[in-house]
Amino acid sequence: MLHGRVRNSKRRVSLLRVVVMQRRLILSLCDLPPRTRPNQAWLERVWHNWPRSFVERFWTNDKGKRAKWIRKIAKAETAEKDSIRASFEAQLRFKELFDGGSSFSIPKWPNSSASEKAAKSLLNSFYNPLFYEANGFPERKAEVTFKRSDFIACFESERKICPYCDNAVQLTKLDHYLPKDSFPALSCHPDNLIPCCTDSNETKGTMLPLDPAERNQVEHWFHPRLRPTKDRFRIELIPAIGPSQEIRVSAIDASEQKAIDNFEKMFGLTKFWGAELAGEAGLLFSEIEDELKEYGEPKTEANLRTRIEKRQIRERLKTGKTALALVRAEFLGFVLSDKNLIAQQIP
Repeated sequence: MLHGRVRNSKRRVSLLRVVVMQRRLILSLCDLPPRTRPNQAWLERVWHNWPRSFVERFWTNDKGKRAKWIRKIAKAETAEKDSIRASFEAQLRFKELFDGGSSFSIPKWPNSSASEKAAKSLLNSFYNPLFYEANGFPERKAEVTFKRSDFIACFESERKICPYCDNAVQLTKLDHYLPKDSFPALSCHPDNLIPCCTDSNETKGTMLPLDPAERNQVEHWFHPRLRPTKDRFRIELIPAIGPSQEIRVSAIDASEQKAIDNFEKMFGLTKFWGAELAGEAGLLFSEIEDELKEYGEPKTEANLRTRIEKRQIRERLKTGKTALALVRAEFLGFVLSDKNLIAQQIP
């Protein structure tokens, strides 16, 4: 997102099959007459192309919760089922929000009836616990299972830099960019699952990256794959005395400032980056002074600038590959622009 479009997992198609499975179940339930009581045999017919052993586990495991949710939806009146169907189908069209000039909008999941709440719980159970290690989904009719770790593994071969905060990823988390609590139809949609670091995942939490009540719900929001922030903002460092470096994130296009502000607040970037850069100037000049001594070069303004410029070039080349290279490159640019800061280093 900071570095460009976040690429998808090579196992995207495998997870899209799960979305198809969810859709077939929800639409089949909504097509049933009110007060119908489906059983496991009914579900086997709905998912006739999935192994019977998986259908049995789905129906019976977790103390039969999913069977109870299915029956609660099935017995609902037609109006409630129409609400579930419409919400599910609309949420699956979320990518249309980012089509230029689109007036399309998607609803948050309705929670006014027991059947709507049951449908939400049912859809989210596909992600947790079903997608986790102890479970998994069958690959077509085979008994081989496809799990969350398989989806994440496709990102592991890359140098792991968080697309949200530019820091290193120690343990890859999957962020539901549109939170599954409000958008359960996207609980397993691969285009809604973004690999990120633990801190960014926790900081964002269930924050909604759209404005539900607005006609254009995403006018003031970016998206990791559909509308990334790369080349749409600048990092400005403000001269200040304090425990951390004061930072401001500004939109290159002034009309996008609100979207940039929303993105910054969602991940607490200025606070995080400012803390990471605390004391960075002193460390920078100390390292450069050691380098000049090693090579027998005098400590002049020209030599200081040359060393800082070279470091800035290196950091820019490492953006998206090394932790905090993006913000460090901007910090070095700030140092170069502050004549007094460099002049103070000359004896």
